Formats: sequence, structure tokens, C-alpha cells
Amino acid sequence: MSTATATEPTQELVRVTRTELLQQLESVSPGITASPLVEQSSCFVFRNGRVFTFNDEVACKAKTSLPPTLEAAVSAQPLLNLLRKMEDDVVKVGVFGGVFHVRGKGTRSRSGITTEKTILLPIQTVEKPTEWKELPPDFTEAVTIVQECAGKDESQFVITCIHIHPKWLEACDRFQLTRYRVATGFSKPTFIRRDSLRHVLGLDMTHFAETEKWIHFKNPTGLVLSVRQYTEDMNYPSVGQWLKTSDGAKATVLPKGLGGAADKAEIFSSETKEKNYLLVSVKDNVIQVRGQGDSGFHEEEKPIIYTGAPIQFTIAPKLLIELTKRYVECEISPDRLRVDGGKFVYVTTVGRVEMNDVKAGGG
Repeated sequence: MSTATATEPTQELVRVTRTELLQQLESVSPGITASPLVEQSSCFVFRNGRVFTFNDEVACKAKTSLPPTLEAAVSAQPLLNLLRKMEDDVVKVGVFGGVFHVRGKGTRSRSGITTEKTILLPIQTVEKPTEWKELPPDFTEAVTIVQECAGKDESQFVITCIHIHPKWLEACDRFQLTRYRVATGFSKPTFIRRDSLRHVLGLDMTHFAETEKWIHFKNPTGLVLSVRQYTEDMNYPSVGQWLKTSDGAKATVLPKGLGGAADKAEIFSSETKEKNYLLVSVKDNVIQVRGQGDSGFHEEEKPIIYTGAPIQFTIAPKLLIELTKRYVECEISPDRLRVDGGKFVYVTTVGRVEMNDVKAGGG
């Protein structure tokens, strides 16, 4: 690897709009990770007027405002940070002498980021899609809702995934679950890691394609985000029985302000990312939300119409906030809280949804 210096480049730099280039790079940042499995997984790779990223689970490519002749593998984080801190509307960039040069309007300030000697990113291992289908309009809403129920325990891989079925999306961490009914257009059930699929949010994806090992999404700008899929048989929680109304369930209404209470409680619960859950207790016409972290806690009570047996459950803060924004009616029974949102059903349980022998296509 060569060393970046402050020497003057001997060739002409190319003028580009800074915010436009930054947006292009940020759109492919989901593929950036320092993965030990993939060489240059922490780099932007520029080639043929496009930028590529790949970390074995996610691959991205997008058109750039850089010329097709510019080829380089550049450490992603320094370049992103530099472009974010610069104030110039237009910058000059170029690659010379093993250095990716960036310069603003002035001649006294210039930056150089060392490039890799050879492009080694194995982006060619990602299958190329040939047949694109329109993505259902509410696919991203489905991902938004169900992703909060995916588990974080890497030792139980299946619960870290979102299960995409031709007729629905669902996720379950064995204590809470959501199924969102939508005709996905997928030809067969599959599993995609939640931490990979969540990147489709906010990118205005309109089409998708299926290949043997990958699901590909694209938007009108030409950005393509590919996520690895897992189609082999994997035992999945048997969720069908939990989605139904249980015996003795009592209908009630989630109180106004519960989302605000959850928002404040998340200040503390989010200090432990792997266990970012709120404890919700319901008894004697009172519902209490509590979030606790290393630095402290927040708990808050709201009135609710409920006179049944006391119940306690955990829920992801963002999901509780989302539910109170969209739907306020719910059912409470001794073993679960259930919200039927029409297109989706959310359930959080007092007990545990056991890992029964249910394959990818299970109901």
C-alpha cells in the first residue's frame, strides 16, 4: 500500500458536486463492514463510473458522477467523513500516485486518502439479476413493522432473520412476533437477516429480483442493493396459534401519551443495544412503561381500562411507539397482548414461543 502525501497531483482533477457525490456514496454504505471474510469490505471501489461495496451479506452498486476512467479502492470512512465536513459546493477529485485526492475551492487546503494497490473486492461472486419484478407498495412498511420483532441472539440464527413468504413477512424473537400480510411476489419462502433487509428502508426501492443466493432491490436512480438469502430448511417458531385471539381476551385501548413514555424510556434501554426492550406492566387500570440501562431508568404510568389479572411483557421501544401512532386498540389476556392492525398482527407473550419443527413455508 502506498502512502498519501501532500504533493501536488500531476494530472487534472475532476470537478464534482460534493453533496451529489456524498449522497451516492452514502447510498452504498450498507455494504461497508470490516468483514474478515471479504477483502476490501471497508472500501469504496470505483470502476466504470460506478461505486461498489460488499461485505458478504450485503452488496451495493450505484452510478457516480466520477469518470469511468477513475479506478480505485478507497477506505470508506475517511472519505465519507471528509466530504461531510467540507463546506464547498464543488470539489475536485482524482486518483494519482496511489492517492485519492480531494480539494475544495482554495489551493491551500487539500486532502489525500491512500488507495489499495489492487482492486480485490470479490463483487463478481454476487449473482447478477436478469428478471425484475415490481415491489409491492407496502413492502417497506411491512419491513418497518416486522423488523423490530427479529431476535439479536446470533447463536439462534433463524430468529435474527425476517421470514419472507409469498403471502406475508414475519419475524419472531420467541417472545414477540409480527406477521404482515402482503402479496410479496416472491416465488418461494426465504429468510433474510434483519440487519441486511432493514437497509431497503429509506431508499425508495421499486423493484426486486431473485437469484439462487441473493435477493436484489433497485430504485429509479439505478442503486442496486443485494442481500444474501437463506432458503435451506430452518426450524422456525410455530406462530400460527399465537396470532389468534385467545380465550378470555379483553379489548382495551392503548392510552394517549404511551408513545412519548416509551420514547423517554428508550433513552436508557438503548444503552444495551442487544437487549433494547421496555418492560410493560398492566394491572388495575394502569399501564406502566419502564426502560433501564447502565446509567439509570425511566418509568411512567398511564391510565388504561383493564381489570383482569396482572400481566407483564417486553417490547422493542420503537415498535411500541409505532403501534401507538397507528393503532390504539388491543386485546389483553393472561398470556399475551395482541394488536390487530388489519394488514398485520402483533403479539407479545408472557411466555415463550417455542422453536417447534416448522419449516420456511410453515403457517
